[in-house]
Formats: sequence, C-alpha cells, structure tokens
Amino acid sequence: MFSERQVDGIERAPDEYFKRANTKNPERGGAKKGYGPNAGKTLSKPERVAEMQALRMRWQDAANGALEKAGSEARIDMRSYADRGTGETPTPYLLPSEWRDPAQRGPVVAAREANAEVRAAMPDMGAEVVDLMAERARRAEAAAIAAREAQERPQREAAARVAAERSRLCDPRRMAPEEIVTRWRAVVAEQMQVVRMKLRRVLDYARTVVDRRRSTHEANMANKPVAPTGFLAGFRRAGFLKDHEAWRRIAEPHKRRFERAKEQARKIEKYPVAKLAARMAAKAEPELARAYPGALIEVQRRAEVPVQKVEPVVLEVKRRGPTR
Repeated sequence: MFSERQVDGIERAPDEYFKRANTKNPERGGAKKGYGPNAGKTLSKPERVAEMQALRMRWQDAANGALEKAGSEARIDMRSYADRGTGETPTPYLLPSEWRDPAQRGPVVAAREANAEVRAAMPDMGAEVVDLMAERARRAEAAAIAAREAQERPQREAAARVAAERSRLCDPRRMAPEEIVTRWRAVVAEQMQVVRMKLRRVLDYARTVVDRRRSTHEANMANKPVAPTGFLAGFRRAGFLKDHEAWRRIAEPHKRRFERAKEQARKIEKYPVAKLAARMAAKAEPELARAYPGALIEVQRRAEVPVQKVEPVVLEVKRRGPTR
C-alpha cells in the first residue's frame, strides 16, 4: 500500500496526518497529497498512468535492492504480463464482499490455475529475448567445443594414468643416469602431445577471429569514400572530407583489431611448445626433473670419455715354513 501524503517536515499525530490539508496553516491540518515532481498538479489520464508506472518501477528497484542486501534470490517485477510477454491473463480484482461470493470467486480461481499451468509448461517464459541466429551460433560453437573436449578427454586421462603409474614405479634415486634421461624425455614427449592439442584448439579459435575481423576490415575498405574528380571536385571536397572522417572513425578501430588478431595468431604459432612441455613435465614429476640435469651430464661425460672396466687383481701369498 502506498500513501500519497507528502512528508513536509511538520510533526503530526497519526490521527492528524491523514486529515484534510490546510493550505493557509499547514500545521493545523493533515499532510498534502502528491509525490514526485508533479505533486499538487492536475494531471491528465496518460500523465497519471505514466506517474503510476514510474512509482511502481521505483518501488521495484527499492525492493529488489533490499532483497539483494538481505541475501535473498527472490526478485519482483512490477511490469504487466503484456510488457513481460508471459502470455498470462490478468485476474480481475475483487472486493472482499465479492470474493466471499462463490459465483464471483470461481472464475478468478480458474484463471489463477490456468496461469499456474502456463508457468509450469513454460518455466522460462519471462527470460530475456535473445537473437535467435546468434543464440544458435553460440550453442553450435559450445556443442563443437564440448564434442572436441569429449574426444580428447580419454587421451588426457590415459596419459595422466600412465604418468601416475610410472611416477609410482620409477624412483629416480634408484635409476641409472641413462634410465633417468630416457624416462624424462618420454615424459616431456607425453606433455608435448597435450600442449600441442591445447595449442591447436587455441590457434583454431585465433584464426577464426582473424577471418572474422578480416572480413569486417575488407568490408570497411570497400566502403571507403573516393576523392572527387573532375570539374566539380572543388565543390564536392567538403562533403568528401566529412564522409571520409566518418569512415575513418569506424574503419581504423576495426583495422587495429584486425592487426592485433593477426599478431596474436602469429605469437601462438611461434609459441615455445618445448619449454611449456618441460615445465608441465617438471610439475608432473618434480623428482625426475631435479635428477635429470645431473644424469644428462653424467651420460654425456660417459659418451665423451669411455670408462674402461678394470678387473680386480687377486694376490696369492705363499706360506713359508716356520723360520728357525
């Protein structure tokens, strides 16, 4: 319930607040009616309707703000069913005396039940209306990404299981240097496959962005104003400069986006895959990563300077008889 009485700063008792206002002596009467910028004015019916709608929207913002602060997910919408496009039929308003009459109450109850069935059949009928083509494209792209993720997930899970099992069975402290080097290179190769799959997906998206922005840039270049020539070129010069400036304000940002997209795609193509794979391998098996540099140095040293195997020498000592 809303009260149209103004808050004029005069203290009044509750029984005096709603009395008739006294224009000459406001403190002797009740508060004046009217609120907002049109308080006290005589409004036409359309103006009155607009005033009431503005009041309802202010109440909606205030109530939703209070609900949000209270941590509640409930929200109110003061728009009519027609403005929201719900398809529901508004139920008629009945006085308490009319509501007690079963003949008058029956149609209202039936209408409310019908609206409840409509809401159950269309749970998101109050959702925001979106561009159908854009939504279809977004859903198709999401479906393609999900399918690609589902196709690559078994490979990633298998690689993770193999890496976990090898990490459990292979302890670098008990392995020879050659085994450590071979094991490390195998782990890096596995991570290289994962990195290349992710990089391929990112690169495909980057190339899609480049193609889209290239088409926009080419369309802008096709619409570039042409400088006037001929006998009337001087008269058309001012119009040409105006059109060219308007075209430049639109085309240059698109051109910068196009160049930036190409640069990002080039960076992705030249991305150091080996370094990233080595970092991921070190994160997956840190002990093996710490043991690899020393093992590699030892393997290289053995390859450059062969170590000859020396057989142990056994010395035989002959016993002599007791000395006299």
